[in-house]
Amino acid sequence: ASKTILSQPELEQVRGMVDGLNRHEDASAIIENSEKQVMIVANHLCGVRMKGLLDFMPEIHAESDCLYDLKSTARGADEDTFFKQCFDIGYHIQAAYYLDACRAAGIFVNRFAFIVIENFPPYECKIHYLKLHDEETELGRRQYQKAMLDYQACVNSGKWPGYTKSW
Repeated sequence: ASKTILSQPELEQVRGMVDGLNRHEDASAIIENSEKQVMIVANHLCGVRMKGLLDFMPEIHAESDCLYDLKSTARGADEDTFFKQCFDIGYHIQAAYYLDACRAAGIFVNRFAFIVIENFPPYECKIHYLKLHDEETELGRRQYQKAMLDYQACVNSGKWPGYTKSW
């Protein structure tokens, strides 16, 4: 079968992104020295099963108590642009959820970081850290916990609300 998986411009973009990650000393070291695609499964206090797939998990010890997730962006990897995107897309919710899921599974980490790579030249890379009790992480925690309680209420009642008739 002669299917084109990536066009030539897409392939060049991917190669540029890989080069950008490799140029960033910390990002390349994290990627090189971490376990990749780590499945986390745990039970939340409310009884809902938590699952997640971590992009990168280095050996956890006092100097490295951080989980990492890789994100590509068309907006920009700089701090102001990325944190706006973070809230627009809900990455702060993901960070809180993964930190708490790991703790529930017995993996004690205090930070979650996004390795952000731009998908346009010059393919800049930046690492953005969130801490366990940062304001952004706490907001994400409240949001995912409300969603879990709503889900648990639906499971318990058997009622799953959909769109209203006004849609």
